[in-house]
Amino acid sequence: MTKSRNKDAIMAALVAVKGISPEVSPESSLVQDLGFESMDMIYLAFEIERTTGVVVELNQLTRTMRERRVDSLTVQDLVDFLETHG
Repeated sequence: MTKSRNKDAIMAALVAVKGISPEVSPESSLVQDLGFESMDMIYLAFEIERTTGVVVELNQLTRTMRERRVDSLTVQDLVDFLETHG
């Protein structure tokens, strides 16, 4: 997938799971800024997998982010993950 398609896929998943505006900033934290809770993160991972075919395991994603915590994930982190694993 291209960078633009990855971003579009993430934005579509955010809308589907949480009704988030597609104009959300890439630097927005999923937990702190967008109000995601643990179940939302699971639904988001499933939605990304359903629409892109890329399996998103949260522990793998955080390892990719150099051991940062899941609650510090940003929209851009998800886009970057798809670029690497997609």
